Order: sequence, then structure tokens, then C-alpha cells
Amino acid sequence: MKAAVIGYARSVLDEELPAIRERGAVSEDLEAVRTLTLALMAPALTTAAPPAAHNAMLGGLVDIRRARLDRLTLAGGVSARLNWLAVIALGILTQIAVAIVQLDKIRPQALALFVFTTAFAGTIALIGLGERPFSGRPINDAPLRAAIASAIP
Repeated sequence: MKAAVIGYARSVLDEELPAIRERGAVSEDLEAVRTLTLALMAPALTTAAPPAAHNAMLGGLVDIRRARLDRLTLAGGVSARLNWLAVIALGILTQIAVAIVQLDKIRPQALALFVFTTAFAGTIALIGLGERPFSGRPINDAPLRAAIASAIP
């Protein structure tokens, strides 16, 4: 089981985190997760470990799998360029519609365009910030490295 845990941690450090940092997407290589799951579900471990300890290990496995799914979901949540083009086109067409409504009154037209443009730009900026959550931010892998170092004699 110890080897499976170390193997999974190394897989996260050597494959998942570098892929997330570089391109934002991670391949669906489930070998390390399967090995860890099989190690925790091995009949020798389930009979030898006290039920409370084995339940705690299974709870930890569920947490590990949930954290991995969260990482993959965040890293893979990149939208298509066509979606961005559609949003920009919708914004421009809406600005034209707002301008047409107030053709004869310049001040209300300018105010309406200013309010809409400010709201639209703010919304696009917020959406854009969430586009690549791991880009430009360091991912602290020191705790995982420390855990591996403490497990290896």
C-alpha cells in the first residue's frame, strides 16, 4: 500500500501538475489511481486492518479521488474560441441596439452606452479570469514532496 501511495503522489507531481501548469489539460491516465485503489481494496489489507482503520483509509481514498477530479475539472474547463466570439458579437449587437433606441437624444444614448459597456466589460473580465485558474499562479507542491520524502526511508 505504501508503494501505491508513493506512486500516486509521484504521478501527481511528475505528470498532472506539470501538465496543468503548461497547457491546462491533463490526460486521463488512471493507472496510479487504479493501483492505489487496488492496494486499498486488497483482501490481505481488508482482513488484517481493523475496520475503523480501513474505513479511514477508504475515506482518504475518496478524498484523493475527489481532489483529483476537482483538479481535472478546473484544468480542463477551457471554453472554445467560438464561444468567446459569440459573446463578443452579442455584446456589439446589444450596444448597437441600445444606441438605436436613443438616436434622437445624445446624452441618454451616451449614458446608456456607457452603463452597458462598463457592465459588459466587467463581466467579460470576470469570466476571463476564471478561464485558466492555474495559469500564472504557482502550485505549491511542497507538502506532497515532503510526504513522499517522509515515507521513503
